[in-house]
Amino acid sequence: MFAPAISVDEDVANANSTGCLAAHLLDTTGAQTVVIEVEQGDALGRPASVLASARRGPAGITTRVGGLAVVRDGN
Repeated sequence: MFAPAISVDEDVANANSTGCLAAHLLDTTGAQTVVIEVEQGDALGRPASVLASARRGPAGITTRVGGLAVVRDGN
């Protein structure tokens, strides 16, 4: 959720939206495979990258989402 008017800042990393974007790009471009990287969190001082791929298969579109996570002490 992103609602700064009610003090809800952007997500540091949003894998759900990144996966949906990859599937949408695949569907609208007609490609067989799409690979994207979305960068978020800069405004919060906590930059993040989420990787996603989408491909067409016999059962429809398959999306994979991932990235590297580093746990920090919260400061």
